[in-house]
Amino acid sequence: MIQQSSLSPSINKESKFQVGSFHQNRNGIYEIVALKNPYASIRYQDGTERVCNLAALRKIEANILCS
Repeated sequence: MIQQSSLSPSINKESKFQVGSFHQNRNGIYEIVALKNPYASIRYQDGTERVCNLAALRKIEANILCS
């Protein structure tokens, strides 16, 4: 589980989805905990876990970085 602290995790701005990397979407910051193409298991800072489509995660992140 991600430990919450006053320090924010380093969000990967290069869109490289790797286990252990941090990213952000409209729901908040999440960590990639597993990859099995075409899906990624992610964990938000509150401990919530989801399995998401990698292509969708990439598209969402690209839209956030462009705005």
